[in-house]
Amino acid sequence: MSEIFDDIASAYQDDLEKARDEERPRPAAEAQTQAPQPQAPSGGISKEELQQAIQAAVQGAAQNQPQPAASQPAVSKEDMQAAIKQALSEAQPRKEEPPAARHNSDIDRPRYKLAPNPNNFAVVVGVEKYTDLPEARFADRDADAVRAHLEAMGYPRRNIVLLTGARATRTGLVKNVETMLAKNVNENSTAFFYYSGHGAPDPNTGQAYLVPVDGDPQYLKETSYPLKRLYAKLGALRAKRVIVALDSCFSGAGGRSVLAKGIRPLVHKIDVGEPRPGKIIALSASESRQVTGTFEEKGHGLFTYYFLKALADADGSATIRELYDSLRPHVQDEARRQNRDQTPQLAGATADERLR
Repeated sequence: MSEIFDDIASAYQDDLEKARDEERPRPAAEAQTQAPQPQAPSGGISKEELQQAIQAAVQGAAQNQPQPAASQPAVSKEDMQAAIKQALSEAQPRKEEPPAARHNSDIDRPRYKLAPNPNNFAVVVGVEKYTDLPEARFADRDADAVRAHLEAMGYPRRNIVLLTGARATRTGLVKNVETMLAKNVNENSTAFFYYSGHGAPDPNTGQAYLVPVDGDPQYLKETSYPLKRLYAKLGALRAKRVIVALDSCFSGAGGRSVLAKGIRPLVHKIDVGEPRPGKIIALSASESRQVTGTFEEKGHGLFTYYFLKALADADGSATIRELYDSLRPHVQDEARRQNRDQTPQLAGATADERLR
């Protein structure tokens, strides 16, 4: 057994030093000659640790063997080699996982605080990780930051419904937009709806849909939520004003937009719906045929970052028009730096209203 032990240990050390020598960078002139003898590298396992691992493997292999006949060895050479190989693989040092990326955003925690208004209600939706679709990066962070700003503007926390992760379903949209808001808002209320996630166009009708976490672009009518329906339900509320902000796109050409498998983005006319005149003010991240993008450095959707940045700079008191005039050129400029076009849109009722 000691002979097997020495042979395997020696072969392992030779292989380990050879592999480390191949990974070590060499000067150009020296690379053409014989490689220098490797010095003791950092990391790996020492000879003592190797011996301990082998001994443990031998003992484990012996314990797992049936009782041998008197004329047979306790452990076969093949079994011991297999056990040692497994022990050595477990003894190898593991590479540490790189730390998660941290984003430097100055808008996540608003520094202003306005008086509370118990009449105001909001539904905030962020869909980042989908069941069967590519993720919409930073959508959850977008939604969290929007909720923080709504609270800073005086929306009571209990009046804000946050739908992220597994809660951002079609059912969640239906019951909170069509029932919760309808039962709670009054003539003095501001109702706010925010969505960050994928949008999709119906390739046959061009109708635009919000895609919830369980949405399927191949069955939009059954699994997603049409913008036309959203505007119709919000427009029917008793609220004094309704404000919609959408960090999504509906072109089907990428970004925060998806299409059914096998469909190319050739939808000629995209119907994003029209806000009801006189009540709804709608801010959207881009034109209907453009692609929305993210602001990697800040860890947010590009539109959402500059929307909240403009809001923070005005201490939460800007009008919709002032917010739009501030964010639009910033979004356009950053999109051009990313070699694309993105122009936020403003539609609906008078933009002189505020968000609270």
